[in-house]
Amino acid sequence: MEALRCQLEQSQHDALYDALTGLCNRRYFDEELATQSLKPNLCLMLVDLEHFKKINDNYGHVMGDLVLKATAKKLQATCRDGAQAFRFGGEEFAIIVPNSSFSKARSMAESMRKAIEKIGVRDKRTGEIMGHITTSIGVAEFTKGMNPLALIEKADKQLYEAKRLGRNRVMPMI
Repeated sequence: MEALRCQLEQSQHDALYDALTGLCNRRYFDEELATQSLKPNLCLMLVDLEHFKKINDNYGHVMGDLVLKATAKKLQATCRDGAQAFRFGGEEFAIIVPNSSFSKARSMAESMRKAIEKIGVRDKRTGEIMGHITTSIGVAEFTKGMNPLALIEKADKQLYEAKRLGRNRVMPMI
């Protein structure tokens, strides 16, 4: 009976967490965003690692995985006041920021961007350190009458604006 209980717990964990980064996965994100959208003062950040295909092409997928893990760890470390990081898909992450003003969430996003920029990942085969990892972040605030999908679209629009304006920035600018 105990073994069955452990297997069930492991299955539940596997269904909600990303195996590579240890962050909550997209399924968990969708459920959490739907729950949090019923509460006031909600913000969302979408985070995209820039030129990630080049990392995989130039350094290999193992190194790409290390960059994803280091980024996830840095995002978790910079989440404050109930904010939660998720693996959104590929090289994209999402941060749900409950009970927060837009300016506070944007400030947190800027701290995350700067922290990610300082990541250095060592290639164990060559000893080479790959650094200067950059990210664009779109921040959006949940407003009355909005649904979770509209919030994602609003943050995504800001993310693409950050890329359009030259990357390695948080949008909207204040």
